[in-house]
Amino acid sequence: MGNKIFRSQLYEYDYRTRVIKPKNRMCPRCGSMMAFHKVGKPRWHCGKCDYTIFVEEKKK
Repeated sequence: MGNKIFRSQLYEYDYRTRVIKPKNRMCPRCGSMMAFHKVGKPRWHCGKCDYTIFVEEKKK
């Protein structure tokens, strides 16, 4: 739990075109930024409205 994520690590910056994009997905329900969880079944989860998108694993 000692890993701190700074706000600057959540966005990609393009200084030439002056565009700022979030690295993570945005929640389709409430518009907040979602977190990716690898433990258990891989999924995207919104902590604000509890919306979850499970990632389908590709079969070889």
